[in-house]
Amino acid sequence: MRYQISVEDGEFLVSTEASFTLIDFLVFFFCLLAGMFTTLILWMFAAAVLVKVFTRNEFRFNTDRYELSQYLRIFNYFPVRRRTLSFGDVEHIRISNRQGDMLSGGGLTKKEWMIIELMTSSKPITIAKGDQDEVVEVYELYETLNMELGTWFRFREEFSH
Repeated sequence: MRYQISVEDGEFLVSTEASFTLIDFLVFFFCLLAGMFTTLILWMFAAAVLVKVFTRNEFRFNTDRYELSQYLRIFNYFPVRRRTLSFGDVEHIRISNRQGDMLSGGGLTKKEWMIIELMTSSKPITIAKGDQDEVVEVYELYETLNMELGTWFRFREEFSH
C-alpha cells in the first residue's frame, strides 16, 4: 500500500493507493481481452441479425449485356454488389423442395423448404426460400421467372416425395 499525507490550506489530506501484484495485472488484461472477445462475438451476432432483418437480395438480369448481378440492398437504400455472372455461367434455374434440420424449442426438427436456385458450375445461388406457408408465393415467382426469362435460361423442377 502506498500513502501520502499532506496539509493544504488547513486541511489534512491522506491519500492511499492499493498496491497490485503481477497476478492483478494479468487478471486485468485477461478481463480486458475476454471482454473485447465477448463484445466482438455479440457485435457479430447483432450484425448478422441486422443483415437478416434489414436487407434483401436483388437480382438484376441485364438482357442487353447478358449479365446477371446479385446485390445485397441494405435498408432499401445501399446496394452492395455480391457477384456478377454471365448468362452462360448459369446452367439452369431450379425449383425444388428440400428438407433440413431447423433449430426449434425442442431441439433440431426436420423442416421442408421450397427453394428457387440459380444452378452454376461452382455452387447454387439461392434466389428465394420459403417454408410451407409460402409455397404458393415461391411457385408464383418461379412461374413468373419462367415466363419472363425462359428465352435465356432453362428451368427445371425437382421435387421429392
